[in-house]
Amino acid sequence: MSVKTPIQTVAVVVIVALVATSVAGVAPVAADDDDPPPPPHAFYGEVYLDGEPAPAGTEIVAKIDGEERGSIVVEEDGAYGGPTVGDAKLTVSGESGAEITFHVDGVEAEQTATWESGTNTELHLVAGDEPAGGLPPAPDDDDDAGDADGTDEPDDGADDDTGESDSNGGGTDGDDAGDDSTDQHDDGGDDAADDSAMTGFGVVVALVGLLSIATFVARRR
Repeated sequence: MSVKTPIQTVAVVVIVALVATSVAGVAPVAADDDDPPPPPHAFYGEVYLDGEPAPAGTEIVAKIDGEERGSIVVEEDGAYGGPTVGDAKLTVSGESGAEITFHVDGVEAEQTATWESGTNTELHLVAGDEPAGGLPPAPDDDDDAGDADGTDEPDDGADDDTGESDSNGGGTDGDDAGDDSTDQHDDGGDDAADDSAMTGFGVVVALVGLLSIATFVARRR
């Protein structure tokens, strides 16, 4: 029966350790697949159905590519959700840049929106005939005509230059919060991967050093 030399023994240990280190390095990557979904896009505002304020009990459904992504029931005639933190909102899950359509009691509204994570958007919805008195002014309509679709955000640059406060600052704050949350989450994942890589590298260096010492001792004998 053959007897393993110290070099052979250490070599086996090194190989086993390298395999274990490789597996440990892959684990954080697999864990990233289980990341929580990004914060939803939330909506509130006035709602009209066939020319009249939508009555309480009317259901509003948000869809992306025909798939339901969120819903809310009107509690007060002509309005859904509210602007304050404690108010209910139509929260929509989705992917960045996706187009959202809105359906009021099964009737598709004229308005659409572009999905953005962590954003609060005031959006007035009209399904069927328009109200006799016309549509209410869209949020920030004077600043940006695109806001009528609820897809554009307040012009922060203009506010900074003039020193004026933005009445819809809450929506922008929601954007910032969502971005910060996403950035922190990404940084956390990168840090975990870097720590794992550094740990594996340290193990390899230590084992290579051990192998060198064993080789030196064997040659001395």
